[in-house]
Amino acid sequence: MDTNNTFLNSFMANVVDERNYQQGKWGDKFDEKNTPNDWISYITKYAGQAVTMPWDASKFREQLVKVACLCAAAVEWCDRTDGKMPKRHYDE
Repeated sequence: MDTNNTFLNSFMANVVDERNYQQGKWGDKFDEKNTPNDWISYITKYAGQAVTMPWDASKFREQLVKVACLCAAAVEWCDRTDGKMPKRHYDE
C-alpha cells in the first residue's frame, strides 16, 4: 500500500468536502467580486488561525484544509474570470 497516495486521497477528499461547504455558503456570485487582495487576506487569516496556544493539532489541520480549499477557490476564480479585476464588494 502506498501511504502517500492514501494520505493524498484522504486530504483531497477533505478539501473537496470543504469546497462544497464553502460553495454552498458563498457561491460563485460572491467569489466573483473578490479581488486578489481579498483571496490572500482570506488565506492569510485562516493560516494564522492554524497555530493556537495551547497547541491543538486538530485545529491546525482543520485550518490548513480550509487554506488549501481557499487556494483552490482562488485559482478557480482566476480561471473563471480570466484573471480580470472585479469591482470590489463595496464598490456597488
